[in-house]
Amino acid sequence: MTDNKIYYFDVDGYMVHDVWVGNYYYGSDGARIINTITPDGHKVGADGTCIQGMEELSVTPYYKYQTNPDIIINGGSSGSGYHGMGYGYIDADKKDVIEHEKYYEIKNQTLSAIQQYDVPQNSDAEYYFLPNGKYGLSEYNGWYESNPIYYGSFYVRKDVKVNYMEWTGSEIIYHTVSLDEYLKIEGHLGAYIMGEDDKGYIVEVTIQQAG
Repeated sequence: MTDNKIYYFDVDGYMVHDVWVGNYYYGSDGARIINTITPDGHKVGADGTCIQGMEELSVTPYYKYQTNPDIIINGGSSGSGYHGMGYGYIDADKKDVIEHEKYYEIKNQTLSAIQQYDVPQNSDAEYYFLPNGKYGLSEYNGWYESNPIYYGSFYVRKDVKVNYMEWTGSEIIYHTVSLDEYLKIEGHLGAYIMGEDDKGYIVEVTIQQAG
């Protein structure tokens, strides 16, 4: 221990960094990190121990993420008429899905912010601005997807509903299956987050097409 920080040295005497050692993560300076979120999306407590699960993580539920753009209409500024929301897409192989007792953890996922903005039909030269300073030319009733606002793990209930549609060549068949069943069929999950519970766990996802 140095300067009240804990470091870890490997068998060859080298200090490790940017790595998990057991249930602890050692940061870029080699010190065990505490009371924060690790680069791969896990919360660690006051002693550096990894805390598992969305409830313990106190991670903001995906649907509560919001952006707050300003809309510029014909030289005047307006912040009304938009709906900010979190937008999540799961892109994972079977190997990325880690099973816990009551939920699945899907690592290395990205959540983007997306908002719908409503502007008068007869207006022109409308621009929207995001908190990060980015801006672009809008469209009437359009959508804009921002840069990622969260990177880390998604947490999925064991009884999550996976909805997908299958084109047979003559008709579309709609299916709802478990995550295990779908991964056995496809081996890969590419799905939109459609619902979360009040703890922030994902309870429903939809695949546009499969088969």
